[in-house]
Amino acid sequence: VRVSFRVADGMPRTVSLPAGEPLIELVWEPGQELEGIARFDDQKTAADLTIELRDTTGRVSDETIYVTSDEEGCFRFPDVPPGIYLIAARTERNGHTWSGQTRVKPNGDIWPLVLRDEDPRAPGGGR
Repeated sequence: VRVSFRVADGMPRTVSLPAGEPLIELVWEPGQELEGIARFDDQKTAADLTIELRDTTGRVSDETIYVTSDEEGCFRFPDVPPGIYLIAARTERNGHTWSGQTRVKPNGDIWPLVLRDEDPRAPGGGR
C-alpha cells in the first residue's frame, strides 16, 4: 500500500507499507488562507497580476498554484498547507519588466509583494 501526503514543510511524501502492516493514523490538518497585496515600489496598485505560489525551493513546478490580483492588488490562495512558500510575480509596465518575490507562510497575515523595475537605468539618469 502506498500513501501520499504532505508534511509541515509542504513537500509531498510517499510511504510504502508492507501488506499485513498494522493500521496507521493520518491526521488531516486543514490549510489556511494565504493573503497578500501586490504593489509597485512607487506604491501604485498591481491589479490583474498573476501571482505564483511556489514550494519551499522557490522553483516553478507542477505544484505551483496561480491566482490573479484584484483591482486593488489583493490576492488570496485558499487552503494552503502549513509551511514556508515563495510568492512571485512578473509583469511589463511602461516598457519595463517589473518583478517581485518574497517568502511567506500561511498564518493570517496580509503579505506584501513589492514589484521593482528590473531594467537598468542608462548612464546619466535616463532610461
